[in-house]
Amino acid sequence: MIKITDHNRWPLIITGAHVGLIGLVIWTIVAVADSHVVLDRADMMNYQKADRDANLIIRDKIAFDKRYNIEYLSSRLHPSHAVIVYKVVTKSGKPVDNAKFKIIATRPMTDRDNVTITKPVSVDNGVYTFITKLDGKGRWNIMADVRVRRYERYYNIKTDTMDDNYITRTF
Repeated sequence: MIKITDHNRWPLIITGAHVGLIGLVIWTIVAVADSHVVLDRADMMNYQKADRDANLIIRDKIAFDKRYNIEYLSSRLHPSHAVIVYKVVTKSGKPVDNAKFKIIATRPMTDRDNVTITKPVSVDNGVYTFITKLDGKGRWNIMADVRVRRYERYYNIKTDTMDDNYITRTF
């Protein structure tokens, strides 16, 4: 046993603080390694690809927006029968009936309830209608990858299946 004197008090306190700090660092690393991390899927890709291709994504969005208008028309989503409707027209207002969609409905903090839709139930005069079932009430992100010929755009919607008065926001 070390006898604490005026001569060795501060070195012992400093050594104890370092040992405690190293213990906290190890505890933090173990806690983080055991936690479940959900990757951000903004623009329907992992953040490394989004970061690497950010300029291309922005350039594609600008090119798409110069030629086409896209609009989200759904007024409200019901979990048991979600009707997702988009309208795609040229800048001159001519309907586009040959757009390709990939839609992912996802919860903000988990990928567990993801729903992927690629085939519309109907396409009429530039209006694309998709029907799906969402697993539960609450907040949802509706992410769409829209392609018309060689032009591509990501269109993200934040919505809610619980509140009739929820205002849908687009990004």
